[in-house]
Amino acid sequence: MPLARAITLFTGLAFILIGVQVFFFHYRQNFRHWAMWLPVVASPILGVLSIILALFHVSGLVLGESKMVKLTSHYSGYSVMTFEDEWDSHTKEIVKQRLGPFPENKFLTPRESQYIAIIAKHIIYDDREKGDGSCPIM
Repeated sequence: MPLARAITLFTGLAFILIGVQVFFFHYRQNFRHWAMWLPVVASPILGVLSIILALFHVSGLVLGESKMVKLTSHYSGYSVMTFEDEWDSHTKEIVKQRLGPFPENKFLTPRESQYIAIIAKHIIYDDREKGDGSCPIM
């Protein structure tokens, strides 16, 4: 079982157990307000759906199994550095610092740094390869 499906299964089981705990906490309070019913009803439903999703392979719905679509830029030939002569010295300094070179990583191991770069690439939805004008994440 891939890691993503195992995490989804664990999340489903956790939702069910938390639902039982919330039921007992709200049962002690005699369900005084209608809003106390929402987590009691919703958590088992979400738990069962997560377990079903983990056990029966549904492509694209489990975390990590979706396929990214190749995005193309509308401004592929545009370079902000063409206007460098029109900027004041403060703006030039800021833009050049953002474009690199970047300081060496002092706190993370190379493997941790690689994991963070992969996660950041998925978060910002960047499917470009190095060397094609993309900005390096780390």
